[in-house]
Amino acid sequence: MRLIFEMSRQQHLSQKEIAEILHLSDKTVKKQMSNALKVLRLKLTSFLLLAVILMLR
Repeated sequence: MRLIFEMSRQQHLSQKEIAEILHLSDKTVKKQMSNALKVLRLKLTSFLLLAVILMLR
């Protein structure tokens, strides 16, 4: 999941290009990107909530 995300965001490769390089289906790459974004969203939300709580103290 991390490799796919990094290839997409850092190397600016399309999902099709990533799928070809890693010998995966396009759907697998799309699902892994979706999973990576969900994980990042959850972690960022938790981090921001903690930061707000600490600032209010």
